[in-house]
Amino acid sequence: MTLGTLYVNAQFPRNSHVLKLVRYLGLNIDIVDVREINNYAEIYALHKVPYFLGTDGFKLPEAYAVVCYLIDLSGDHGDLLGRSTKEKALNTAWYSLVNMEIIQRYGVLLSGKTQQAKDKATAELHGLLEYIDDALATREFLIGNSFTVSDLFAHDAIKTLHGLNNDFKSYTNINRYLGSCGCHPCIAPYI
Repeated sequence: MTLGTLYVNAQFPRNSHVLKLVRYLGLNIDIVDVREINNYAEIYALHKVPYFLGTDGFKLPEAYAVVCYLIDLSGDHGDLLGRSTKEKALNTAWYSLVNMEIIQRYGVLLSGKTQQAKDKATAELHGLLEYIDDALATREFLIGNSFTVSDLFAHDAIKTLHGLNNDFKSYTNINRYLGSCGCHPCIAPYI
């Protein structure tokens, strides 16, 4: 029996990592791409994705909340959120940075109204990437030596930026990091 329905827009960077996670966890969840239905506004008034609707009527918006819930449903992948209290806090912080900083600026690159706004977003993105590159100088993954959902999200977000033909050659630690993330079974099938 299915646990519920996950509504996504498979083209959004905020959704691709959630889809990979569902498949990795092996959860029996129906996936609906909101671009293929006409009544999503009736299902969730805010029209945001991802959005989980359980078979029991449980409703859960917001990517990080959905990710945490899905991991908890799986019962045996809690380490994806971090092992210790500090790792869990760091995982949340990195996830938030990707969600609120990188993805926001990515949106400006795609739909900014002026070239000035796009140039500003590009400069800010490079500042964020320098910050991440510096952090990765002493560790394999964002919180240390363990892969977490913040790595899954960061990997997908940074790879999306790669697709915009940004210059990534100078971010040697990020390039190494992307390779390390790509070896994790949550990501490897999609590379």
